[in-house]
Amino acid sequence: MNKILMSMIIMMLLLVSCSSDDNELKSNDKDAYTEYVNHSVVQRDSKRYSQFVYNVKSVTTNQLKGYLELTTVEGKKFKSEDFNVSPGGVTTVTVLVEGQVSDVGFIKDRKLYVRPVIAFVDPLLPIK
Repeated sequence: MNKILMSMIIMMLLLVSCSSDDNELKSNDKDAYTEYVNHSVVQRDSKRYSQFVYNVKSVTTNQLKGYLELTTVEGKKFKSEDFNVSPGGVTTVTVLVEGQVSDVGFIKDRKLYVRPVIAFVDPLLPIK
């Protein structure tokens, strides 16, 4: 009984030490890729924004979590909301850029940050 309990504690510690948070996402273009869809001008809170829309396509067998980051020619970075994409699926992601932009050439670089979603399962503890 002690061996089982001890092995379960060790497994839980390994699971916690191997987990990561959103800050450890890395730019990853082999698990998913982006395709430009369109852009438009929107107004929120009396400010104008350019809304860039991209499709994020997964090419892996795992569910992915991440965000898209756009860099303008001025060097400013804008980030999308966090998103999830199913294995082999597609999701639409929008990024708001401050100001009114006339064309796509304003975006110098785009980076996709994704990681696999890890499902946490509570271990079954022995009943005494």
